[in-house]
Formats: sequence, C-alpha cells, structure tokens
Amino acid sequence: MSESKILFYGINYSPELIGTGKYTSEMCEWFANREYDVRMITALPYYPDWKIFKGFSSWRYMIERVHGVKVYRCPLYVPSRVTAFKRIFHLCSFMFSSMPVLLAQIFWRPKAIVVIVPTIMCLPVAILVAKMSGARLILHVQDFELDAMLGLGMASTKVGFLRKMAYDLESWLMRRCDKVTTITESMRLKLIEKNMPAGHTELIPNWSDLQPSQLDMQDNYYRRRWQISTEEIVVLYSGNIGLKQGLDLLLDACDHFKDRQDVVFVVVGHGAYKQTLVDQAERQQINNIKFYDLQPIEKLTELLSMADIHLVLQKKGAADNVFPSKLTNILSIGGRALITAEKGTELGKLVHSNPGIAQICEPEDKSDFINSLDIMIAQTDAQNRRVNPLAHDYASANLRKDPILSKLKNIILQ
Repeated sequence: MSESKILFYGINYSPELIGTGKYTSEMCEWFANREYDVRMITALPYYPDWKIFKGFSSWRYMIERVHGVKVYRCPLYVPSRVTAFKRIFHLCSFMFSSMPVLLAQIFWRPKAIVVIVPTIMCLPVAILVAKMSGARLILHVQDFELDAMLGLGMASTKVGFLRKMAYDLESWLMRRCDKVTTITESMRLKLIEKNMPAGHTELIPNWSDLQPSQLDMQDNYYRRRWQISTEEIVVLYSGNIGLKQGLDLLLDACDHFKDRQDVVFVVVGHGAYKQTLVDQAERQQINNIKFYDLQPIEKLTELLSMADIHLVLQKKGAADNVFPSKLTNILSIGGRALITAEKGTELGKLVHSNPGIAQICEPEDKSDFINSLDIMIAQTDAQNRRVNPLAHDYASANLRKDPILSKLKNIILQ
C-alpha cells in the first residue's frame, strides 16, 4: 500500500556512528518500527575516516535489510586526501551511482521521498522521481554544505558569478520541494533567506534519549579501560576530527595545562585531520593527551559520563551551517560543555537563552578558550562530581526522539 511507503535518500547511513548517518539510521528505523515500508538509498559507509569500511566493496552495489529497513548501497569514490575538487567528485560519484536505483523506485510508488542533505546534488533526480511517482518530496537539511564549503575556504570564491550561480541553483532546487526541514531555528531562517517560503519550512531538531549515568567514576568502564584515575579531571572531545572543528586550540590547551598532573585531555574519534593532530602532538611532545578510536554506540553513555568537561569546537563561520550532533547527547546526559561559537549563531543564542546549560567562548580565540577552560577546571570537584541538571532538563524538554519524529511523520504524511 503506497500510503505506508517512505523512501529515504542520502549519502550517510549506519554503520556510521556519528554525524548525519546516525540520525538518518535512527529516523528510518523509527518509521520501520511503526510498520511503515521503509527503503533507504545510500552510499557505502566511509565517514568519518574517509575510507570505505571493512566488509564493503568500493565499487559494488548491494542490498541488505537492516533493522526492518531495506537498504540499497551504491558505489562511491572516497578520496584519501580531501580537497575541494575531490570532495565535489566524491559527491558526484554518489549522485551518478545512485541515480539508477532512485529511478527504479518510480515503479514502487512511494508515498513520500525524504532527501537528506548532504548532498543537495541528489535533489534534481529526486524531484523527477517524485513527479513521476506522485510522491511528496521532503528535503531535510542537516548541513548547508555549500555555505560550509565556501565559508571555510574549501572552494575558491574569486569568481563571483559562479558563486551566485551555485546559490541560485540551490535555492531553485529547494523551492521544488513540498517541504524543507532543518535542525535549528537559525538554519530554518537561513532557508527563508535562500528564498524558501516560510510556510514551507519546519524545524526538526536532532535528538537524544540518553540519561545521566548513575555510576561512580570508579565504576566507569572507560576510566578503568584507559587507566584514568578518579582523581584526574577529564576534558573530552568526541566525534569527527576534521578541518571545521578548529582542534588546534586543543593542543594549545594541553600545553597550558602540561604541569597539571590531575588534568588529562581525551580525544575519541576519526576524521581527515586526526593523523595531523596526532603528529603535531608528538612533535610538540605533548604528554597529557590520549587518542582513541570511535567507540560502540551502545557504550556512548559510559563514554560521555567519564568526562568532567566536554568540548564542542568549531571554526568561525561554521556554527550556523552545521550543528554539532554531539551536543544533543552531551546535554542529554547532563554534561558540562564548553562550546566555541559566535554569540549571534544558533549555538550562541542557545546558550544565552538558556543560562547555565553550557559555557561559551569565541571560536579560534586561544586566550578566551584557555581562560574559559581554566574556570571550568577550577570549578570541578574530582571527589564530588555532579551532572548539570540545567542541561539535562533542556534536553528532556526539547530533544526527545518520539515527539520530534512524530512531527516529521505528520509532515511526510499530510
């Protein structure tokens, strides 16, 4: 029955543990668990390592059923070194490889097609398939990839007419959709700036249902495994280790606290910038930082609960183009977070509108970052740790999965 058929389409999906793939997977499985017939067209998993996962062939199509979702995986070019040109070629490779799979869905006749951005390059064929199958077309924007690319200097902006042409095309494609949803209010307002009618935009934030851990630090799995004592104050960065995070600040902080035997920095994750960061730490002979791989999703609460302070780092210009998915989980467990973001951005407004849920400092400002971290470390009592109730209360009121995805369901099926 077409009324129960929903097609999702995006480049990232499980078994990717962080970023867009995590939320798209949970979204699809939520609908599948409610007896919808769900299909997902995606690429082979590669993020955040920018390397095809073991067990998957780079140039082979495959179909599998994952937690009730029929998943079509399409070949993908993944560059070993990410540049602006190679990233565009990477996105184009998925667009072309997924095109025949997407066109075949015309005969399946879905009720709705939900395109996840990144990547907006997939939208033209999705528009065609929606027209030919009579499906409702929803665009869900996790990342303004064009703004992020241009804003972070990942592509030349010297030729003004090419820049304008790219933005005009993006705007035209978006207006072909029945509804465009996104994850923050600032991003929704940016959609309107891109000439999207306000009535065709909706806020669908990312979610988290994690609860604060009740375990004592001495019982924490990761503190035991990584031999971190209960007396040590852990400053944790977990997630993608890429260019837009501005992680050079982290090494500056390590150097500042090098004489504090009770402070240890822990970095958990993967990404294109990780090896550069590791090499730089070795060259500077920084000994108070530990690097680990991404950990299983079922251990996420334990991982986050080991930390006294969580870092959410971004460069200038990134905070309204992307929204760090890690923050929802940090707030949900009641973590104490230090965020680098400009005051007028979504993150800045979030912290200033909800005093006490996190601390904020200017991005790429070494002095401000270290001073803020100094204050938070001074306020940390290693013997009497507590969750941040204001953070957890905010997450409980605003970031629960069922209400958020129920709203998406109404948008899809209206």
